[in-house]
Amino acid sequence: MVKKLLTFVVLISIQSIAQTFTSGMIEYGNGSSNIFSTTSIGPDGKFYCFFNDGNFTHSSNNVNPVYRLVRWEPSSSTWASIANLDASVIPGVIISSTYTMFNDGMAMEVDASGGYHILMNLYTANGSEIKYAYSSNGTAWTYTSIDNSNNQTNYSYSNLQMKLDSSNRPHIYYLIKNIGTNGISSRVYTIIHKYYNGSSWVSETAYTQTGGNGTGANELNMMSASLDSNNKSHIGFVAETNGSGTDGSLLYTNNVSGSWSAPVFLATGATGNPAADRVYILSDTNNKQHIVYRDNSTSLKVKYTTNKSGTWSGGQINNNLTSGIMSSTDGYYSFTRNNYNDLLLVYNASTSTTNTGQVNYACLFNNGSNWQIGNIFTGNSRTGQYISAKYTNANSLMVTFDHFTGTGSPSYGPPNNPRQLQYATSIVSNLSTVETQKSEIKVYPNPAKSFVNVDVSKLTNVSLQILDMSGKVLMNDQPKSNAKVDVSALSPGVYIIKVISDQGIKTSKIVKQ
Repeated sequence: MVKKLLTFVVLISIQSIAQTFTSGMIEYGNGSSNIFSTTSIGPDGKFYCFFNDGNFTHSSNNVNPVYRLVRWEPSSSTWASIANLDASVIPGVIISSTYTMFNDGMAMEVDASGGYHILMNLYTANGSEIKYAYSSNGTAWTYTSIDNSNNQTNYSYSNLQMKLDSSNRPHIYYLIKNIGTNGISSRVYTIIHKYYNGSSWVSETAYTQTGGNGTGANELNMMSASLDSNNKSHIGFVAETNGSGTDGSLLYTNNVSGSWSAPVFLATGATGNPAADRVYILSDTNNKQHIVYRDNSTSLKVKYTTNKSGTWSGGQINNNLTSGIMSSTDGYYSFTRNNYNDLLLVYNASTSTTNTGQVNYACLFNNGSNWQIGNIFTGNSRTGQYISAKYTNANSLMVTFDHFTGTGSPSYGPPNNPRQLQYATSIVSNLSTVETQKSEIKVYPNPAKSFVNVDVSKLTNVSLQILDMSGKVLMNDQPKSNAKVDVSALSPGVYIIKVISDQGIKTSKIVKQ
């Protein structure tokens, strides 16, 4: 009787964790910017966040903009500072109170050795400039200039992204928009892929197209890149092709063969009826591609397509999912996965700039067909314009986003503006399996001191893992029917038991005394 009661309590705890997010502020804005952030998971299983605080030196308080690198400490539920990269210490940055020094866009990854790789979009004497920074410890940094505009008019970079290959070498992707001066005969849009081969940087043009004359446009609106386990790149992007500026289509290309393939149209727009916007792509552990994008029409449908079965297929998520308003700043997403190929989309669900801002999630568990949907955070007005998220093997989700705490339009006066960088975190488990776990998996005793018994007698082809709350795998086992797991070496705290079988993935929370 005691065993059944303990198992029941664990399962109810899982359901509440999956639906309830803990949230808080990481930092206020310093009075001169929106707040952009990017996240990564380190080899220690912990979440890392890189963000900008300000983008020009405010004339009233002389506060320089700074990039900050922080780490989430789950034991204390706090963010620990790793590095602050002030504008004055980044080579070439021109300190100014009259124009933007930190441009939009950044990327960050923590490699398998704990080294930090950072990508920044800055303004220097060379105009707009993309810089790559690396540090093995967060203290000493080396900087490399990846590209610069050479002060060309209306020449800009966007959609900066970075992935690390199996040798911890960076692959960088970005979009060049060369609009030129008034009267330019044509616009040029180019997707660039640059990677470090161990001794030098190699540059490739993944795709380029010429825009319309004058103010007409065949724009590349957005692109997203992924890197598979064979170190091959895949890019999904939105392009206009008929000169009207209103026919955005979703295209896909890759360099699997060694050169960039001819783009394939996955969703084709028509004049006045664009088919795609806000594209995000992921490679899974089987090197299959998953793309989430928004139907760029008044319905704002969120759609998903994948080549998991060998051909591209998909449709609107759950037949009814819609995202935030369509503008230059709202409706941003983040698309991530864990190593079990559970896909997790975090998106802005606010339908206007005057209503309550809302950040939601949609999770597709591996081999599933229905996305699990839930609310992460409800804020004010434009909350959740810029979102980043990561999802661990222990089903722990960390989301960072900007949170507008004021009313009306943001005011950027010193010392702080009403924008702040917010975080929200939770375990997001498959709620559809919770009820069946009562008869399929029993975990006892809980709390435990030395051993935990896991009854998996009704499951087949079982593997078992114990993970900490950040998702780091601490133990592995392959029990036949019942497992007696020695947890005596674990420090007191809360852990996740994950059972993987033919019947699916089950998780339980245990307390080690």
